[in-house]
Amino acid sequence: MGLNTILDAHCHPTDTPEDLHIVPELSLGKIIVMGTRPMDQGYVSEIAEKYPEKVIPSFGIHPWFSYLIYDPDEITQSDELTIKAEHYKKILSPEPPDDFIRELPQPISISSLSEILSQLILKHPTALVGEIGLDKPFRLPVGPYDARSSLPQGPLSPHYVRMEHQIKVFEFQLRLASKYQRTVSVHSVQTYTYIYDVLSKLWEGHWIPSKSQLRKYKPGEYESIREGQKQNYPPKICFHSYSGSGQQISLFSAHKVPTDFYYSFSTGINSRYKKMDETIRSAPDDRILPESDHHSASTLDKLVEESISAIAKAKSWSQEDAMSILSKNCSSFLV
Repeated sequence: MGLNTILDAHCHPTDTPEDLHIVPELSLGKIIVMGTRPMDQGYVSEIAEKYPEKVIPSFGIHPWFSYLIYDPDEITQSDELTIKAEHYKKILSPEPPDDFIRELPQPISISSLSEILSQLILKHPTALVGEIGLDKPFRLPVGPYDARSSLPQGPLSPHYVRMEHQIKVFEFQLRLASKYQRTVSVHSVQTYTYIYDVLSKLWEGHWIPSKSQLRKYKPGEYESIREGQKQNYPPKICFHSYSGSGQQISLFSAHKVPTDFYYSFSTGINSRYKKMDETIRSAPDDRILPESDHHSASTLDKLVEESISAIAKAKSWSQEDAMSILSKNCSSFLV
């Protein structure tokens, strides 16, 4: 069994446009290409249209770029320059000086973002929503801010994006994914508790009953009820390069949770953590996915192979068993 049945669950090849011609030659069956900020949603759409047999697009605003989105309801000013200054002073901590704000991009409204993402989601029936999420320790770089790459450019400033603003942008995108019933790719750094709390608001009133309670329903009755509830929460979520605890996996993958959770692992990110093997072992066998989380098409095959090997080692699977299990998981994730 080869890579042609395997999915790269999370990658950023549009960051390196000179390597995009490699995409149709990849051994991988499919790659999920992430959007991260307003300027790269179009790049993701273009490559999905160019290579539909390989690329599944994902559209969304990464928490590193949540500062680029403002809520008109929280702004008292009306012209662009004063909107920009008021927005950044509200959402950045410590409050930035005027000369720092001057160099930042003009933010876009959350209503404009809704229009952009909705159009792209509807244009691409298989599209995911992502990469979205929360990142507690992230600080804004000093720029430049117009680079093709989604990686931070320049040294980091002392300015954080306030968590309440990150949560607002994250929750908005979760609700969009719920409306269109799209799978979500989530980035989380030191924020799994926040994410569970945000999702619990969507799940409220829609928790799956216990097995003993389910037996009280007539055949097909609960399935019909659940079908009517689905637009209140995303159908599936994948935590990419998952770095939480086994206890948190138990929380997200509990029987009562109506969203199906998957956990993908990349050697580039997860190998930084001492408990990588322990974390992988904690993930349910049928909910693990490989990923590269890389920024050039030239390395995706190699890095996904490394991810598969790391998963196999942690789970004590043979390479053949790992390929078989992960192939099934990739298929179920895309259904």
